[in-house]
Order: sequence, then C-alpha cells, then structure tokens
Amino acid sequence: MNVKAILKNSKINFYIFLLSVNVQAQNTNRCDLINEEFATVFSGSNSLRDAGGVEEIIMNDKLHIQGVPGSNILIGSKEYTIPDSGYLLVTEKFPIATHEYSDKIVKIKSDNPNTFIRVERNNPYSNSSFTLIPKSMWGKDYLVPGYPDQSKKYKVQSFIDIFSINKKKTQVTIKDSNGAIVEKISLKAGQNYEFNSIEDLTGYSVEASDIVGVISGNHCLRISAACDHTALMLKDNTHLDKKFYNPGSSFFSSTTIHRIVASKNQTTVQIDKSQTKTLNKGEFYQYTHENPHTIESSSPVLAYSIFDKRALGSPEYSLDPSIYFIPSENQAVNLAQFSFPEYMIYSKDIKVIMRSDMTDYLLLDNTPLSVDWKTFSADTSLSTATLELSDLHLHTLSVSNKKAYFIPIMMARGWDVSLASLIKDGFTNLKSGENPPCPLLIHNGMNAWEHKNAEIQEIRPKDIILNDFHQPIIVEKEEIELLVFDNAEEDGDIISVYLNDQLVYPDVNVLKSGTILKFTLEKGKNNIIIKAENEGRIYPNTAGLTFDDGTTRQTIILHNRKGQSKNLTIISK
Repeated sequence: MNVKAILKNSKINFYIFLLSVNVQAQNTNRCDLINEEFATVFSGSNSLRDAGGVEEIIMNDKLHIQGVPGSNILIGSKEYTIPDSGYLLVTEKFPIATHEYSDKIVKIKSDNPNTFIRVERNNPYSNSSFTLIPKSMWGKDYLVPGYPDQSKKYKVQSFIDIFSINKKKTQVTIKDSNGAIVEKISLKAGQNYEFNSIEDLTGYSVEASDIVGVISGNHCLRISAACDHTALMLKDNTHLDKKFYNPGSSFFSSTTIHRIVASKNQTTVQIDKSQTKTLNKGEFYQYTHENPHTIESSSPVLAYSIFDKRALGSPEYSLDPSIYFIPSENQAVNLAQFSFPEYMIYSKDIKVIMRSDMTDYLLLDNTPLSVDWKTFSADTSLSTATLELSDLHLHTLSVSNKKAYFIPIMMARGWDVSLASLIKDGFTNLKSGENPPCPLLIHNGMNAWEHKNAEIQEIRPKDIILNDFHQPIIVEKEEIELLVFDNAEEDGDIISVYLNDQLVYPDVNVLKSGTILKFTLEKGKNNIIIKAENEGRIYPNTAGLTFDDGTTRQTIILHNRKGQSKNLTIISK
C-alpha cells in the first residue's frame, strides 16, 4: 500500500518489533496476523456427463500471489519468495482431489499477513478464478451460492468442497435450503470431502464442529450452448456483509443474473433504496439490473452475479458463463496487481468502483487514467468505470492519494471462455477508508502490545500494512520514540538504527521487555535506517516498523539477512 501518510496528532510514537515466523496467532481475525495460512482444493477435471459418455477437460492450475517483496511463501514443501515486483505466479502441477474423500489439500503459508492469493483454473475452453480466504477467516457455518444450470441434456455436477487442516476430527453437516439434513461427514486432519449434486445448491448450508474451508462451484455450468467450470471460496457467515456495490451487468449485457441469499429469517433486501423482498434463511432473490446499483439488507446476505449468455450471432461467440461475488462496502484496497490469462483474446477489462470525488487519483502502472466514469443510480457519491486492456502483461492499479480506495473486478472473454473475479479481497470501507474493528493479536496468550504502551490496547479504526519503502512519510512532530521489543521467543536478534547516516543506537538487543529509543528529527528530510546485525537463531531477521498517531497505525514488515538494511524517509514539517 501507499507508504505516504500525513500524521496530524501532536505526539507520534514509532514502534519496531521483531516477528518470529514460528509463532502461531490464536485469534480468528486476520487484521494483525504475523503468519498467514491458506489452503485450497483443485477438484477434479472439468467434465460434462451426457447420456452417451463423459467428456473430460484437464484444467491448468495457477496461483497468483501478491504481497510484500521478500515475503517467504511455503506451498506444500516448496519454498518461494515474493520478488521485488510484489507479484508471484506459481504454475506447479498441483494434486487433484478426487470425488468424496481425499487428502489432496494444497496448503500455503506466508510469513507476512499482507498476502493475497487468487486461484486460476483454465484451459482453452474453460476458466474460473477466485480469491483464497485465509484460515484466519474460516468458520463453522457457511451459506452456499448456487449455480442454476439451464441444460436439459447434460447431467452436470454442482459441488461443495469442504476441507480441514485441524489436528482433530471435524464433524460436518450439509443441509438444503429448507434446513433438512442431506449428508453428514467426518473429516480427519488434512482431509477433503467433495459433495456433488445435480441440484441448484443455492441456500444450502455447511455446519461444522470446528473451522473448515469451503469452496463451491460447478464442474461444467452450462448456460445456453456453452460450458464453464465455476468456483468460489466462501466466507463464513460471520464475515458476510449487509451493503454491497454492484457495478451492474458485464459484457453479457442485461442477461447477467444477480442473486442475494439470506443467512437469517425475515431479512429485508433493498435495491437502490427500494424494498424488494423479504427472505427467510436459505431463500434467495434473483434479478437483473443493467446499471450500477447498491444492495442493502437488514441482516448479512450472500450476494453474487452469474454471467448468463450472449447472442448466438455475437462475433466473439463467447458463450461460457462465469460467476463472482458482488463486492461489499468493506472490500476496497489501494493497490492491486494482475495479469490476464492467455486465452482472453476478445476482451480484457477491469471494472473499478470508487468514490466519485476520488476517481482522479486512480493510477494504472503509475500513470493517471482518463476513462468514462458512470455514477451509481441511487448514490452519486459512487462511480464505476471499465478499464480496457489489450495485453497479457503484469499491471498495477494504485492511487496517488492515501485517502482514495477502489474495488477491482476482473472480467474477460475469449473463444468459448469467460472469466470474472474480484482481483483482491480487501478490508477497507470504500467510503470512510476505515477497516472493520479487529481484536488484539494474541500470541501464546500474551498481548503483543502490552509491553510499553497501554493506551493502544484497542486497534485503531484505520490499520494498514505497507509494502513501499520508496515514498516518504510526512509527520508534524520533531520528537519521536522507537520501541524495540521481541513479541515472541527471544532468539538473539540484534539491530542497529541510524538517523541521517549517523549511528545512534548500535547493537540493540531485541528483548521481550522492550527498549525505548528516542530521536530528534531535523526539519525537512530525515532517513531512518534499520540494519540487521545478525539473524538470531531463527532466519531471517524479521522486523516490523509501526507508526501510531492515535488514529492510524501503519506497519512495515522487514525481512533482512545479516548486513541488510531498509531505509525509510521521513519528512518533518
């Protein structure tokens, strides 16, 4: 994220803390995690079952990983490092899970919480893409989106993949939209179960005795004359929202289907401030709406869009369906990197939703954009635009104003293939710029922030993690403090801190008890350098640098080998 920040509080505290990659966070919210875990299942080949046989289409699986350069990524037993671009594409041959029980879960770990992963499964005739939900956001109760197949000839299979990476057995119950039990299963540690059905699974639910990951989809969703694999990883019901910003129809024109599924009884749903429907748990409302619009509900709901069909006379002949979650108000980001699959030869679009007064700050590859913005029907404070690209290169969407945020949605089409996916799952409110409230991070039963400063025992409304060391931070205070401490096992890490090329604190031992370092900045530009003097017993020397002005806390995670350092520019006004 953009490292430039204007901090207006009269007193500014700086905190540096050493992070151990071996420490496991014990809370269930991702806001402040040191490590992050993901898992996914690549479920079988794309298949359509006709009365005369079965056609199997092998999918090519990829992981698009975005995060802080230098972050360590572990996929199974293979280690990767996010490069300087902040974007890592992994194209391994991942194990394929069989129907019903299997042990083919792909486990992914990152030593930095600011990691986002998008799964892509494609071949020349089918494509699906979805964002992985980190384990810290898994739960025990899920609502399932359905996939209405319009084919009368083919017996296509909707599926729900349920997987556990816990150490004990997990009991799971699958219920239909009326609450009737359709199946009970028991998952061992590291085991997956795939439930298959030819029914529309909209409103089905998954209830588990412990946290599980859930992916739902269709192996070959047939709409009109086409077929496509569709899949989405689900947020548990505690992470569903009540307000959404729908950009409207896609390149499929008004045939895009929007569905809203209720998680509780007597849920009232409104489209553009007009009452539309009252739903009970498991019931859904389906509608079409060509223009950008807002969705509001009295209780949390599941909201998603399905691309229907194009006219058969279309020169592109792109008839394949796709599906994506309609973004909520809390899914805004200020940085996203992406590239398109090679089969998208007809269109490569990014739909962006922003505040109308912030659209001038949107950058594509660090260049201001000149595009046509369309305001939302009942909320002109919001606008959406379509960015049309023509290549397969890696691109970066960012902003030139720290208060600007956006929601990016990838939409593309090729020969008998289409794609729609949220590029990046965010935690920032599009209008206010605030993050949802987060509980304190607990490590081994100890609050990492209790060492020296009691007044920050509640997470600030704005709490962001940065990955850019090149832009300056602007402050309005000359006197600053640094708190150096180890919030995990003391492993002998030592750092030295420089101010304006002068060594002011040599060989600082990083201890649990903490050490306060004080500085006086010069007016104008200042450079603070944190150098790793060793790597301790746990490689590498991993330090986090946090700025707290009482309302905004910003964190930079450093990964340094012995002798390496990071330079941070601070401008004192």
